[in-house]
Amino acid sequence: MQRITILALAVGGLTAGSIAPVTAAAAPGTFDIVVHADQQLPAEATTIVNPLLVNDPTRALNEAGRVVFGATLSTGATALFSWQDGQLEELLRTPAPAPANGNFANVQLGIVQNDSGGVAFEAALTGTSGGTADDVGVFWIENGPVQEIVREGQLLPGTSGGWNGLGLGSPKVNDAGEVLLGLKFNDTIEADVGFFLWDGTTLSKVVRNGDPVPPNSTIFNTVYSAQGFGTFWDFNDQGELAFVANGNTVYRGLPGALTEAARSFGVEGFDLNDSGLLAFSDFFGLYTNAAGSTDVVTVAARNDPAVTAGDTFFSFEELKVASNGDIAFKAQVAVDSGGNRAALFLATGGGIIEIFRTPLFADVPAGGITTFDDFTVNALGQVIFEVNLKGLGNRGIVISDGSTLQLIAEGPVLTDFGGPRFVPGVVANDLGQVLIESTGHPIPNVAGGKNALLLYTPAVTPERVPMPPIGLLIAAGLLAACGWRHRPRQAAPR
Repeated sequence: MQRITILALAVGGLTAGSIAPVTAAAAPGTFDIVVHADQQLPAEATTIVNPLLVNDPTRALNEAGRVVFGATLSTGATALFSWQDGQLEELLRTPAPAPANGNFANVQLGIVQNDSGGVAFEAALTGTSGGTADDVGVFWIENGPVQEIVREGQLLPGTSGGWNGLGLGSPKVNDAGEVLLGLKFNDTIEADVGFFLWDGTTLSKVVRNGDPVPPNSTIFNTVYSAQGFGTFWDFNDQGELAFVANGNTVYRGLPGALTEAARSFGVEGFDLNDSGLLAFSDFFGLYTNAAGSTDVVTVAARNDPAVTAGDTFFSFEELKVASNGDIAFKAQVAVDSGGNRAALFLATGGGIIEIFRTPLFADVPAGGITTFDDFTVNALGQVIFEVNLKGLGNRGIVISDGSTLQLIAEGPVLTDFGGPRFVPGVVANDLGQVLIESTGHPIPNVAGGKNALLLYTPAVTPERVPMPPIGLLIAAGLLAACGWRHRPRQAAPR
């Protein structure tokens, strides 16, 4: 296993929100090279040609530090691999036989895994009995043979049409081994869509367009997708589904017990954690709804004071919810000096913390952070986000707890490790680990620049930050003290 240690360097007063140069500041920890291009597989001459898959769902890091990824091989085959603690394991290689009929042709699509080691993935098939009518499928593998979840052309339960091979993105999987699919099918109209649950044996319908949803028996029409932010649906370890449909109506619940949670002006961010905390945002505010609660809680609203004196929230965008209930969110802030700035915040049980604010470009020195992109949050009180660095043509990944910024940077910072070029997308877990795709990376002892998957592990893992359930905070009257407010269900402002 190739491991490179990154030493802690002096940060020089660098704090959250700072625009000081950060090119000399490194997050202390180690990088493991999970896989790199031209890596030879054990006991054979075959090499991995390209392990990089640039979309978030195609690479999976779980809470045990296990990485699952797809890759193309020098033989022309594709394969599915797992990696943990330096051990690479091949799970499946084309052209292995597929369940029922045909052979796998591409197995590096839509890969997701749970913390128990189960993997769901999409695959293209060849040599099937139906030709092009059944050459796409979704499959499951966990400590045994591959199982088929659904295949193109298959009659879906609760419909009179077959799956047309299209969907609403990658599968969702929970630790019980259940897989939730958003599928399109040909029934009454071409655009029919629904959610279907596989329990390890049987595929069943959760809801499809045309179904009434309580309490108002609104007819479920289609799943809402905000421009640029993806389709809003999620699934957790309790087996609960949450989604946005019919424009801007938020639904949630267990299969057979869906209900309307809220109506919004226009959803911009959406996430559900495994404890049942649902967070969503629209232009006017950031809201939460806890499992079993009839309240929608306003965390922050337009014109509310922002963290910096004199500033106010102007609008709200994407968000992520940690397993402990912390919420990282992006907002536009109306600054006291005039104009709006994009900023990243962390809402906790103790209030709202500003993590980083986009500075005026002219004020940023060479090497300073100019903008931020994708972000996520863990249960350690850390927000992990991508940044651009002025004048270097480089990107970086920042880890912040709201008091300091630690940088994992391209190029100069990792001089002993080569000059990595990060691929967009942030994947992290509650161990503080960050999975990074890198292009053009010179691997030690291997000639030439190589694409690679890198796993960053911090030198010291911070203590997990617990947060009482929102329901307990409501009962204790603590939300008001934090500046959070109650609204009755469906009261997101318009």
